[in-house]
Amino acid sequence: MRSFHSKRPSFSLLCSKPGWQPKNGGVIDNFHAYKNKMDGIKFHNSGKVTIRSSRFADNRYSVRYGVFHSAQLNLVDSAIDALSDDRRYRLNRGNQCPYTSSGIWYVYNGYLSSGYTPDVLKLTNVTFSNFRCGATTVYPVFDTRDNWHGLGDPPLHHSTDVRIETSWETSKPRFGCEATAKWSFIEDAGGTLGPKDYGPGFIIRNNAEMKAFLGNSCEPIWYSDSCSAFCEGVCLRSAQISPKGPDSYRKFVLTNGITSRTYDPYVGSDFLVVLPPGNYGGYFKDESGNEVSPNNVRVTLHTTPQCDNYIDESSFDLQIKSESPSSSPAPSFASGIRFKSFSRFIGAKSDGSKPFLRMDPEPIVDTNFQLV
Repeated sequence: MRSFHSKRPSFSLLCSKPGWQPKNGGVIDNFHAYKNKMDGIKFHNSGKVTIRSSRFADNRYSVRYGVFHSAQLNLVDSAIDALSDDRRYRLNRGNQCPYTSSGIWYVYNGYLSSGYTPDVLKLTNVTFSNFRCGATTVYPVFDTRDNWHGLGDPPLHHSTDVRIETSWETSKPRFGCEATAKWSFIEDAGGTLGPKDYGPGFIIRNNAEMKAFLGNSCEPIWYSDSCSAFCEGVCLRSAQISPKGPDSYRKFVLTNGITSRTYDPYVGSDFLVVLPPGNYGGYFKDESGNEVSPNNVRVTLHTTPQCDNYIDESSFDLQIKSESPSSSPAPSFASGIRFKSFSRFIGAKSDGSKPFLRMDPEPIVDTNFQLV
């Protein structure tokens, strides 16, 4: 066992580039960190590390996981105590409010880049205790430093046996209200991270983009200033939609045949969506609002959730450019066809230009038949 206490801002900083990234994974075993002015342990430029059978108490932040992480951090068979008996009775003189701000302080942005790693923070058999008076168990921070270096999904995917004991309900994970954090979510597979009396589901950023295809499944979380919501019984997964072609792609219109939602780019011409299971069609618009068809669209799926029913590659059918027609004139036409749960129509002009493919929940309204 190794126990560490320091009056300096932090005891353990694995920060320098390239940090600690053991090729075959590393283990910090039976590590104790307590009463540190800032961090019990802090990771920067590090990954592929498991902290096992460890204890943290009375630190400002017990585990802080900063930018540039490149692989998974696992916390296993461990405990984080915001207010130990020693601090409560000897230093606080009975005051029940901890020195701790957050048990785990974690940065993410959900963007896929060359440095992206899914499941970046995973907890297994971890107990949080005595989080009160504004202290939070897990505090996710949306971070775009280093030119949107891929920091992975929000935390706790595939986490199991996470317990929050002798703590206020307000200590549970939630998202901040900053505008950039609009595509944020945490899976609560065990039904322990969300509000009291709810079962398994997802904690999400409470906005129109996140709830567009969720109907009435979500309720605002009362202790989040309405910036977070809990969606019980749903299954969500995020995907990055990347159109490739010569045009400018400034809007992405997505529909499931019942509901449509227009998205702005996440980074560059990449769009991020967080969706429940279903069949989705979509098309793109340029800065003038004109429909444009890319040469191809890459759909990159993020972390597979623990829930059973989620989107995959077959869930999307997106508009792309068709092959060039023959040079002979052709009659103009438009016809609606049914595909999965939404409608599309195909058209071509008599001048020999490329055919176009378009989607609309009510195609018959725009369908015209004209022979030339």
